[in-house]
Amino acid sequence: RIGIQGFEEFQFQRDADVLQAIYPSEQHGGSSAVAVRGPDPQGSGKVWRLEGPAGEEWTVQLEVNPSVILASAASERGTITWSSHSPRQYFITGTLLRGGFQKMYPQVGADDHKHVCVVQMCNQGEDEFQIVADRDTNQAIYPELPMCDQLISQTQGPDARGHGLSW
Repeated sequence: RIGIQGFEEFQFQRDADVLQAIYPSEQHGGSSAVAVRGPDPQGSGKVWRLEGPAGEEWTVQLEVNPSVILASAASERGTITWSSHSPRQYFITGTLLRGGFQKMYPQVGADDHKHVCVVQMCNQGEDEFQIVADRDTNQAIYPELPMCDQLISQTQGPDARGHGLSW
């Protein structure tokens, strides 16, 4: 039931364990285009948000199958369904985007594991960047050494340990 603030937020946890959260790939995931992620410990702060008039009743449902996780929310106004079948999206972030995110796209003609994007350097070629999954800096892909030049360092992640480590 929607409270007086006009919204309610939720995520699922397997066995009431925050380390086994089932959550949206983006904070306040309301659109059905937002993917289901988990169960894993990466769900901190990620919740679905249902909005509507105070007192509106919603039914929230979770369906876990070996190949897909489906979450849905239904009210008199309709049903929203989220699926884990949506592939992870990858983004570049860093000084060249002033902390923003630019989506990377699967490379045409390649398998789904190669993503590319074109960016413009801002700081006389001295920019730094990381790659993140689902716009989540806690799922960063980064070099093992700070301000690493190309081909010198092993790639790490995706995880939350990349603070201060960038290409």
